[in-house]
Amino acid sequence: MRKKRNIAIFFLLLAVAAVGTAACAGSKSRELPISVNGEEVNQEEYLQSMKECKFYVERYFAENFDADIEAGDFWESDFDGENPCRKLTEDTIAAILKQRAVYSLAEERGYIEDGSYAGTVKRMEEENRLRAEKIKNNEVVYGLTSYSLPQWLDYEEGILREAFCNDLNNEEMQLSEEERTEFFENGVWTDQDGIPGITIEELGSGFDQELRKAKYDDLIEKRVEEAELLMDEEAVYEFTLEKLQVKS
Repeated sequence: MRKKRNIAIFFLLLAVAAVGTAACAGSKSRELPISVNGEEVNQEEYLQSMKECKFYVERYFAENFDADIEAGDFWESDFDGENPCRKLTEDTIAAILKQRAVYSLAEERGYIEDGSYAGTVKRMEEENRLRAEKIKNNEVVYGLTSYSLPQWLDYEEGILREAFCNDLNNEEMQLSEEERTEFFENGVWTDQDGIPGITIEELGSGFDQELRKAKYDDLIEKRVEEAELLMDEEAVYEFTLEKLQVKS
């Protein structure tokens, strides 16, 4: 079983915080005072990840602090030193960092041509167009008739992970006997009937595939840890709070 690392995300504040805050709150620009490895993060990308993280942050505070997530001051409240809006901001940035790591690696290895957020949206829109065309022509469409962006991200990230793990030209997917033994010893393995005590040989090719998936996950985690994140934390916090307060 793969050991989990603690991911530490360091917020490097931009020098002109006031300018960044103004840009978030009042500017027509879609850019936020955030960059990852020199590439800007725009509002659309941030809000998409924020929307996906919001439910989990609400559940965290409801379960751990019995918080009333419907209260008007919930997002600005303090719960034993934790603030929901700040946690949402941090979780959103963490999600963006992971997504950037997955897509930048896939672009580097040639699995996709454009690993940017815009490129991802474009591929989803093209897939949805092709599916709609098939439906119009009474052709068979397997799976969903169309993808929402969260559904597409889940689908495509899974495809990219599988492609990387199955590509033995990737040096990271080469397995040593030492790695195989360590992975086996750190895991709990059972046969198809759930009976423990099975050997590596009895597990077959599925064991190596699980190890490659674990190595891929470690690789993504390492890229997240090594990413250069520049952001005005207070400006992004204020932007997040502002969007939470917008009545739907």
